[in-house]
Amino acid sequence: MKKVFTLLLFISISAITYGQDIFQQELFSADLVMKYRDEIKLSDKQESNIKKIHSEHMAKFNSLKWDMDALQVSMKKTLHNTEVDSEKSLQMLEKMLALESEAKKIRLDMLIQIKNQLSANQQTTLDKYRGENGLSSYDFITPISENPRVVVKVDGVQADAAPKYYIKSANGYKEIPSADGIDPSSIKSINVLKGESAIDQFGAAAKNGAIVIELKNLN
Repeated sequence: MKKVFTLLLFISISAITYGQDIFQQELFSADLVMKYRDEIKLSDKQESNIKKIHSEHMAKFNSLKWDMDALQVSMKKTLHNTEVDSEKSLQMLEKMLALESEAKKIRLDMLIQIKNQLSANQQTTLDKYRGENGLSSYDFITPISENPRVVVKVDGVQADAAPKYYIKSANGYKEIPSADGIDPSSIKSINVLKGESAIDQFGAAAKNGAIVIELKNLN
């Protein structure tokens, strides 16, 4: 039963985040815009508007995220029981999915409003930097445990743009083709590294990101 619910959580997160590649191709994070504000010649008014949009939306997003984190802790405790309460677990899952869906709507609305503040020329200039930075942190990434740094990110990308997968073992990190075949109940955490963080740890091979899976029992 525990394995079934863990799979449900994993699948639901993957299904909701499936469109992330489209967002990365078409939208811009506040982090990316502000990092290259000089290059795109962002006006004072644009900067003020984008900061306001980001602040208002992130306040709502963080409130929902805290609720999700707390609910995930409760779910973990429920699934840890020798005999799992099926009805209670399903109700908690429904609440988690509803909160996650609302949080992602807030994030998407924020990214759309940010893009609408930018001129066509500014967007074209930002496109040159987006491949390096993506949508930055917290963009359509959802925690799967009480640790907000443990996250999962969907594949769904072309082979030459796919992230690398690694298993953390007692002897270090071992690259694996994918997460397929790994028993979800054996996973302690999943961590996603992006950009320079991935390259610093795993080299140029991880230029498209790295997904690090730590198992409960390290071999």
